[in-house]
Order: sequence, then C-alpha cells, then structure tokens
Amino acid sequence: MATSPIQKLIDAGMQFSKPTRKQAEKIVQKLVKAGDVQKNEADKAITQLIERGKETTEKVTGKVTEAVQREVAKQVGWMSERFDELEDRFEDLA
Repeated sequence: MATSPIQKLIDAGMQFSKPTRKQAEKIVQKLVKAGDVQKNEADKAITQLIERGKETTEKVTGKVTEAVQREVAKQVGWMSERFDELEDRFEDLA
C-alpha cells in the first residue's frame, strides 16, 4: 500500500503537535498547489491531519503522564523511607 502525501507529512514531524483547523488548511492548500493532494480531497486531508494530530497528542500526553506518575511514586517512596528512618531515630532518643 502506497503512503499518501498526507501520511508522509505527518510522519515527517507533524505528529508532535495538534494542528488547528487553520494550520491544517494552510498545509493542505500547499499540498494542493504542489499537486500532492487533489482539490476535491482537501477536506478529507484536513480532517485526517487534525485527527492524526489529536491521536498523537493523546499518546504523547499519556506517556508523559505515566513518566510523571513513576517519578512521583519513586520520590514518595524515598520520602517514606526517610520518614521511617527519622521515626526510628526519635524512638531511639526517647
């Protein structure tokens, strides 16, 4: 299956941001002028570009959220260990 010009554009870097409709329209207009997209398929290409951007943004956001949660859990664990050590020291002093 051949890769469409829209897919090539998205894979080249557009997936890292969620394009607004206006941005997507500008991009597709350039592709129409270049002959990479048929004029009658421009609306479909705009929709595809926006949807792909949304999907990628959701994936990236999910990965960032997971990384933050892992780091928070790690730090909370470290703090818990320190509090346990302090509690032991206070008990020894008492």
